[in-house]
Amino acid sequence: ISGNNEKVSKALKIRNQVGFPKDKLYVVGLISQTNSEPDYLNRFAVAVKQWKEVVDRFGYDEFYIYGKDEAKENDMVKQLKAWEVAQRNGAKVFAACHIGAVDYVGKALDQPVLAAKNNFSEVERWRELGISPYVYSYPQVGIENPGIYRLNYGFNLWLSPYGGVMNYAYQHAFNDIWNDFDHE
Repeated sequence: ISGNNEKVSKALKIRNQVGFPKDKLYVVGLISQTNSEPDYLNRFAVAVKQWKEVVDRFGYDEFYIYGKDEAKENDMVKQLKAWEVAQRNGAKVFAACHIGAVDYVGKALDQPVLAAKNNFSEVERWRELGISPYVYSYPQVGIENPGIYRLNYGFNLWLSPYGGVMNYAYQHAFNDIWNDFDHE
């Protein structure tokens, strides 16, 4: 999705009217690739700049583009050049990553999102770099038992060293957002 997309502007205008915070905006419409070819990196830089113009126009302090979802070590490392391009052009990078990603991307990843329940030693390794990881899949959304989410994403999260939560698919409409049976 281009940052100059009419729907993006409409959504950000509504967010501003409602009074949502404008400190950070996480964009999954722009995802870095494992491609380090100059042509791709130039096109990627243009796309990041377009997003930067839009988020600046709507008054956001920071915006994050998404890295390849749950990439393994090799694919994480292959994205580093794209992440540098994004960061040079005013974006930060967030990505769901596996345990151990701190070893091969370290500070290059601005916001790690860990699919790990209570792996606090991994969280502490990120925190030593000055980065406060988020958690997801604790459990994934979809279980119709609010107590699980209140406990794990409420009290347990509050007592944990994680900086926040970023669970997948809370608003992803596979076909019909109001139909629990429209997708496997």
